[in-house]
Amino acid sequence: MISPILAVADCSFRRSAFVSDKVNYEKSALSSAKGERRQG
Repeated sequence: MISPILAVADCSFRRSAFVSDKVNYEKSALSSAKGERRQG
C-alpha cells in the first residue's frame, strides 16, 4: 500500500510537471507567433 504522503507528493509533482509543460508550450507558441509576425 502506498503511504498517503507519497501519494500526495507524487500527485503534486505530476501536477507541477504538467503545469510547467503547459507554460513551456504556451511560451514556444507565443515566440513562434511573434516570429511569424516579424517575418510577415
